[in-house]
Amino acid sequence: MADDLQMTLELDLAEVGRVLDEMEAFGEAHDMPMKALLRFNLVLDELITNIISYGFEGGADGRIELRVGLNDNMLMADLTDNGRPFNPAEAVLPDLGETLEDRNIGGLGLRLIHTYLDRLDYQRDGGLNRLRIQMNVTATDTGLNVGSDLK
Repeated sequence: MADDLQMTLELDLAEVGRVLDEMEAFGEAHDMPMKALLRFNLVLDELITNIISYGFEGGADGRIELRVGLNDNMLMADLTDNGRPFNPAEAVLPDLGETLEDRNIGGLGLRLIHTYLDRLDYQRDGGLNRLRIQMNVTATDTGLNVGSDLK
């Protein structure tokens, strides 16, 4: 990804705010549509929050790397962490047809991720979770394509 944004994140939820600030500057520099930037930021917020909150045992030596780039109209991010394995592409999504009383807690963030992205690829490699997400910034509707193609 040429002219990309690269960040190393600590296991601190305050890092989400730093990512969103950097993404806002990235979006402005690339003249991205605000709606697309807001959606992508929601996805990053959800993913990073989940990694920090659930991916590491207490006191674990964790690291998260984020790389974001824009190629033509495709906004892409590679998110790598050394937390416990979790593949959001294969996670069970909540049934939105159930009543609130019958619905299990959790999973709505994953539903949001699957709704807003055009592509979500996951690979576990050498003790690392490698996630690549893509969104067409000019598309009005997205249809998630999931897989493990991280070439």
